[in-house]
Amino acid sequence: MNDLDEMTGSKIVDESIASSEWPRLWVYSAKRYFRVTRLPRRQRCLIITREISMTYILTVGAFGNDVRRLQEYLDVEVSASLTADGLCGGKTKEEVFRFRKKFGLPVAPAFDDQCFAVSETRVDIKPDFDPDPTKTGREWPKKKSGLSSPSASEMQSKCGAIEFVHNPVSGNPEHIKITNDFVAEHIATIDIPELRDCVVPLDPGVAKTDGRIHFHRRHAARLAKLFSDWREAGLTNRILTFDGSFNARLKRGSTKATLANLSNHSWGTAFDINAYWNPRKATPVLMGDRGCVRELVSIAHSNGFYWGGYFSIMDGMHFEVAAESL
Repeated sequence: MNDLDEMTGSKIVDESIASSEWPRLWVYSAKRYFRVTRLPRRQRCLIITREISMTYILTVGAFGNDVRRLQEYLDVEVSASLTADGLCGGKTKEEVFRFRKKFGLPVAPAFDDQCFAVSETRVDIKPDFDPDPTKTGREWPKKKSGLSSPSASEMQSKCGAIEFVHNPVSGNPEHIKITNDFVAEHIATIDIPELRDCVVPLDPGVAKTDGRIHFHRRHAARLAKLFSDWREAGLTNRILTFDGSFNARLKRGSTKATLANLSNHSWGTAFDINAYWNPRKATPVLMGDRGCVRELVSIAHSNGFYWGGYFSIMDGMHFEVAAESL
């Protein structure tokens, strides 16, 4: 972001700045954290007055399953002939311009609320978040009693013993090499229909899954039921990206190859979704924001999964089989 730096808090600058200037001064951030940095010096210490309600915007650089759905829709609505890869680039932007012109909307490079007002009569591109006012804020959803994150010793005794050595690789300094037959005995390839064509972020670019992921054999049915229940509840469109499951590594930031430092991803009982919007050490994005997973949590609980948003070091992308379900 060129005009903004992140800061804690979800605020808007003093309303003495004309609203017509906001598009120039503000850009959307999934984290909802803002600070003006290129105003005249006398205006840099503005009074913070109230929270801002951000709109759901898809523009150049955006990626995810909602972008893929947008591309598929534009192919039909304006005969776009786009590659529905889930990455909004220059060609998608051009077709958004054509869409806006077709429906008499102001010229802009983004698919915004005005566009969704048209498209929602034809197709669901973005989620319809629950408007219940009780389902807001950082404390929702409440942590469910009777579920907890399993310790490494519990994992080792109930999910299979892992023998390993630290084996850092480029881009993954926490990587380990498993030296016994744990993978052959316990890790299976599982087909999750709800993840077919799901966008996977790469560096650079994106790819799409074929729905097959690696997970602990004992909990394959539990995982399949979770995604099926999300689909039955109409919630799978909250999943914008799939960001991994079985991954033999230490906990992020760890350097000592000890059992206590093993990530539960190493046992194949955890998976990540919407990682870009819910990074580790950050408050998971709130209801209404792109990438929000909060509506998925209660069904995860009922299927015996624990949410990383409850960790002391929050990890909102992360879901794992709870200790009580092992």
